[in-house]
Amino acid sequence: MGMSNRAKTTHILEGAMLIQEKISGSETLLKLYVAIDEDRKALHPQLQAKHLPRAPRGGTPILSAAEGLTIVVWGAWRGLTDKAKGYFHVQRDHQQEFPTLGAYSKFVEATNRYSVELRALLALILHRNRHAQGQYPIVLQDSTAIAVCHVARARQHRTFRAWARKSKNGLGWWYGFKLHVQCDEAGRLCGFALTTATVDDRKLLAPLTRGR
Repeated sequence: MGMSNRAKTTHILEGAMLIQEKISGSETLLKLYVAIDEDRKALHPQLQAKHLPRAPRGGTPILSAAEGLTIVVWGAWRGLTDKAKGYFHVQRDHQQEFPTLGAYSKFVEATNRYSVELRALLALILHRNRHAQGQYPIVLQDSTAIAVCHVARARQHRTFRAWARKSKNGLGWWYGFKLHVQCDEAGRLCGFALTTATVDDRKLLAPLTRGR
């Protein structure tokens, strides 16, 4: 490829760029990289002032923004549930495409630093999809559980204690959040919202549809 991360938003991006493609093979990975890199370059002037500050003693990042975002989206697309699984999958099977992958700690640092780009790409995809739809598109909505830890360890969990909640679906109890997603008949992303696990799906229908 010659190319010299949070999980929740990457789950939304995963099908938005290459919805008709198979999710395996270096060709699809290359197409995903090119799509992300072209959009990121177009957004660069607006993003430049929003980049997270870097430590003055730190070296120049080896993994580019497009590479880091490609790995994150690719990992989520393949059903890999966290950054570690995505990183080690790429390290094992796609080292040739990402020769500057580096250590895992540097990869995590890069994906955190490029979170601004990830949010901007998502906003751009939403904008394009809404313009591609008709005046009254048929909208489909569903939600999925986003667990932050095993429900049995909810009392010990600290990171998301102020926001995470317990809830139950067809698969049982979980502790965390709920991701609500809308798409049209063609599978294009129309809107999304991340809420606590106890929010009823129906309460998000009007807010997500408003302004369409």
